[in-house]
Amino acid sequence: MTPEEAYDHVCAVAREHALILNAYGGVVTILHPDTQRQESLYEHIQWVHGLGKHPDTLERERAEVSNGQIKAGGALPD
Repeated sequence: MTPEEAYDHVCAVAREHALILNAYGGVVTILHPDTQRQESLYEHIQWVHGLGKHPDTLERERAEVSNGQIKAGGALPD
């Protein structure tokens, strides 16, 4: 495998597993999921990779659940 092929392979795996924080000009920043969570970036990275809701939406939903506006699981209150 050439270095170029290895780079492409690493990037493909990182994309598949939502590990890329950013990429530009051949430089890719890959973050371990634990680091994503520690730095409060996990939800953002999941959203950017198409694997989750926008972080603002998640925050609003959590606030609605904690305020009793929506029951956990998405049901409306009785």
